[in-house]
Amino acid sequence: MVKINKQIKKLSEVEKLRIRMDYRFSQVDETLQELKENDKKIDRVLDQLDSIVGQFKKFDEEQIMQSGRIATHSDDIKQLQGAVFAGA
Repeated sequence: MVKINKQIKKLSEVEKLRIRMDYRFSQVDETLQELKENDKKIDRVLDQLDSIVGQFKKFDEEQIMQSGRIATHSDDIKQLQGAVFAGA
């Protein structure tokens, strides 16, 4: 009878340990799930930032091209003004 009580006590301790471990593992699972959700949110934000950076880069390249055109036109205007006003 004493052996049976000791075995029951050991089983009870093992069962308590199993329950505690299940609880801990469930907390770890919840934390991992939250991290996965945060990772998805971060991925979405980074995708949007990549898009915005691409748009700014395109805008900057367009501005550079336009400024080059303006400089060329400005030079042409100066030459024409020089020719017109020199003869006047």
